[in-house]
Amino acid sequence: RSGSPCPPSAQMLVAFQVALAFVLILGGSLLVRSFISMTSQDLGFDRRSIVVAVPDFSRNSVARSARVTVAARVRDRLRAVPGVQDTSIAESTPFGFGAGRVPFSLDGDPLGGERIEMNRISDGHFKTLGIAVKAGRDFDAIGRESRQSAIVNEAFVTRYLAGQPPIGRALRLSMRDRKQVEIVGVVANSRHTSLREPVAPVVFIPLLPDEPTWMEINIRSQLPERQVQAAVLDTMRELAPGASVEFRSIETGFRYAAARDRVIAWLAGGFAALALLLSAIGLYGVMSYQVIRRRQEFGVRVAIGAAPGTVTALILRQAGWIIGIGVVVGLAGALASGRLIAALLYGVTPPDPASIAIATAFLAAVTLLAGLIPARRASRVDPMVALREE
Repeated sequence: RSGSPCPPSAQMLVAFQVALAFVLILGGSLLVRSFISMTSQDLGFDRRSIVVAVPDFSRNSVARSARVTVAARVRDRLRAVPGVQDTSIAESTPFGFGAGRVPFSLDGDPLGGERIEMNRISDGHFKTLGIAVKAGRDFDAIGRESRQSAIVNEAFVTRYLAGQPPIGRALRLSMRDRKQVEIVGVVANSRHTSLREPVAPVVFIPLLPDEPTWMEINIRSQLPERQVQAAVLDTMRELAPGASVEFRSIETGFRYAAARDRVIAWLAGGFAALALLLSAIGLYGVMSYQVIRRRQEFGVRVAIGAAPGTVTALILRQAGWIIGIGVVVGLAGALASGRLIAALLYGVTPPDPASIAIATAFLAAVTLLAGLIPARRASRVDPMVALREE
């Protein structure tokens, strides 16, 4: 006499677990792929091997009007250090402190009161960071470049000068010492603070020798970071005794900018793994219960000549139905709830075929493996032992 099969309610519970696991696995796959897409995108510059030194002259006797000159001497001295490839000075370095914004106008049009990102830089800034100059020229050395010069990025050209030649165009900035500047160059877009938002239009203006401003010295080198820091400290002690220096790297700033998405991806992956484990345990329990309750049936099948593979396929077919129902329900739920995580995604969309395929294949493989263990146990039932059982 064959035992009663597993109650439908238990099978539906497992199917629900599979559906929930599918939703979480698909969401986790989307978030992980989004994180990979965001952190592997082209930033517009080379963030590797750059040390940023931020000098603080407030504790020494260097006059405010001479600080840029002293920083330029420090930069020039660092350029001579073996292993240092290039150095430059900027008011704001990528993934550090944000650039300032100033009101501006183009050809006398105030553009609705818009404010533009503005960054003071020295010559060699784009070369040090690996930002391509697309048109025109770079700035000349500090003190030799006209204060009326400006360089803009491609986002500026696209937004404000679409279809018009940018070189030679005049901009009016709401700045006391540079009310009008002329565009002398165009550089490639590069990310500055955000990995998600579109690259904003930026105006670069030359750093002036008598300009009291915040400064960051960028050093690209093949040397270990500690060796670069030691060289900066030695140079600062010689040229600006009493001044202090704070160090950071663009790579560290980049990781900090991606920190939130990294945490979200890890959490989503963890919840997906937990749901997958629970659904695998549930399926294993249901299939094991099926095998125990139907031992006599399987014994009869083997006794009358059924191959062990036939019994295994019978159990896996039942497991497949449970998994199939769970995947269909889970897919419907995932598509319906996809809008909830759309704002967290970058470079992928909720109905992403690759993520759906990954989630389906991963879930099916793990849950079928959980069902295969009791299925193989069923195929090895001894007919004589099974028939003698009540």
